[in-house]
Amino acid sequence: MSFPDLLVLDDIQLEPFHERHEVELRALEGDDAIFHFHPDDVGPFAAWMNRWIGAARASTDAIYIVRQSGSVVGSTRFMNIALEHARLEIGGTFYLPARRRTHTNSVCKKVLLEHAFDVLRLNRVELRCDARNLASRGAIAKLLAKEEGTLRHHIVCASGHLRDTVSFAILREEWPEVRTKLEARIAFAAAFA
Repeated sequence: MSFPDLLVLDDIQLEPFHERHEVELRALEGDDAIFHFHPDDVGPFAAWMNRWIGAARASTDAIYIVRQSGSVVGSTRFMNIALEHARLEIGGTFYLPARRRTHTNSVCKKVLLEHAFDVLRLNRVELRCDARNLASRGAIAKLLAKEEGTLRHHIVCASGHLRDTVSFAILREEWPEVRTKLEARIAFAAAFA
């Protein structure tokens, strides 16, 4: 797989997850919203983060730690990677409360989508979320990703909840319009920063 060691745009860096990040991750002060719609949806935050770190160590996903202005503020990843079919999913994303509903997600999605479409030359990038997570659904829709349907009872969460998963995708021919929209959103946020 060809995944970069560092992705940078503006004041945001995406660094591949490494053991050196574990101390910073454990020191984070999160809230229940971080894991509420995650398949491992059981808190408290510190226990959830310890399980997240353990799962990340064993994962074959391309996991990135999101650093903004020098501090760790979340994580995102390339997952369900099927390069033989020229597709993957961007997901497993979480941000600390102060970075939600800011330009952080737009910047992260832009650099990940650029790598997926412009470097890997993929045909399709998928994004999925818990059907109950209206904030994530709205953020994905704002990317101009097309909603493709709901996978009913797709995941059994740690709490026992049967999660319905909403599936979205962006195709190669849609990427130029998505890029333009993302660039406009990032520029707008920068103008008011």
